[in-house]
Amino acid sequence: MKSPFTTLITAAIIAVYTTALWAADSGKVSGRINVVSPQRSSTPAPTSPNPAHSLSAADDISSIPTLTKAQMVYGAGDIAVVIGIEKYQNLPQAEFAENDARLMRGYLKALGFAERNIEFLSDAKATKSGLEKTIEGVLPNRLKKGNRVFIYYSGHGSPDPVTGEAYLVPHDADLAYLATTAYPLKRLYTQMAKLDARDVTIVLDSCFSGSGGRSVLARGAKAAMPVIEDPLLAARSMAVITSTEGTQISTSFPEKGYGLFTYYFLKAIKEGKSDLTEIYDHVKPQVEDEARRMNVSQSPALRPGAEAVKGRFVMRR
Repeated sequence: MKSPFTTLITAAIIAVYTTALWAADSGKVSGRINVVSPQRSSTPAPTSPNPAHSLSAADDISSIPTLTKAQMVYGAGDIAVVIGIEKYQNLPQAEFAENDARLMRGYLKALGFAERNIEFLSDAKATKSGLEKTIEGVLPNRLKKGNRVFIYYSGHGSPDPVTGEAYLVPHDADLAYLATTAYPLKRLYTQMAKLDARDVTIVLDSCFSGSGGRSVLARGAKAAMPVIEDPLLAARSMAVITSTEGTQISTSFPEKGYGLFTYYFLKAIKEGKSDLTEIYDHVKPQVEDEARRMNVSQSPALRPGAEAVKGRFVMRR
């Protein structure tokens, strides 16, 4: 009679022998016994998602959209003035203002403006005399009757500490002498009203509170309530969209590298918003929400009002 130990050894030998025969029959033996590796699938393994690709294309406003001719409403004869002042001669920087202006110029070309008809002023070129020459000389001289005008300004604003009159602050401005070294917002409206244009759109990423952000005030001065003229007082063919209301601060969007308002304004255009009312209705809550996240109160404004300009001042189809 076989012992249990002998029976166990015999069973093990039979198992090994059977396995070897099976491997040999499958053609997967190398030598006496081979360890079989699993076959690789011809289908590539899934890759981890790239975080950079997880962003919506519409969120990346630096990727300028390409419009068809049918989507463009601006033409070769329309004129734009784009001003971006980030670095000042004797004042704090207006963060990302030059980025804003350069990208705005790119969008205007995409919207149909001829490059030769986009007057671009930034930093040291955007002096008071440079603004005057461009706004009051070059623009009216080149504009033909019935063409459209677009004005964009990104940089500091300032209120007169006594009267509250709002000023655009050129590169070389002296805050102690605003009346002679800065450019009054009211004067901009008056000059645009003189043009024989079909319509004039003005976009301002600036503020006039004197309380910080994109606003400055002479040292020791106390800001008066800024007085922002209604463009209807100048012309009914003019609309102005601003990044703030009243004494609010116009802030930047460091995560994106642009002004907060300009970022959402261009994003709205990229997403297909057509006229200023559509753009304003889309941009206002987004700017307010993002500003609130930064503990800032900022609400864009449209003058003379969303209903007054609805269906007019179209920027794209």
